Amino acid sequence: MEDEFRISYKANGRILEVVLEGVATDDNAKEIQRRILEIINAHSHKFRLIDLRALKGRTSTVFTYYQVMDFPTDNIPTRAAIIDLPENKDFYTFHETAAVNRGFPWRYFNDADEARAWLLK
Repeated sequence: MEDEFRISYKANGRILEVVLEGVATDDNAKEIQRRILEIINAHSHKFRLIDLRALKGRTSTVFTYYQVMDFPTDNIPTRAAIIDLPENKDFYTFHETAAVNRGFPWRYFNDADEARAWLLK
């Protein structure tokens, strides 16, 4: 079966930039997370930028909470910036709060340049 999502990535100086496209659901979110971690583990970049703007759909609040709780603590970056669309604010506000409460230095942005500047400050 063809994936409902695609992941691409590139090195941009000290930042590993990962772009997601397609559709995210509770059913494929763990596979998306697994593939992102695979990419992260294959690179030694200190900073990570995850771009969700081309990704349709988001996981449920309950699923998001458990996904953050299950995220491996050995992959905590110095900083991770996540770019999303303003219309997904309810989702990303909860996700960012859950991640920060867990000790992950993640922050959401709507602007890629602002996200990169925060990562490098």
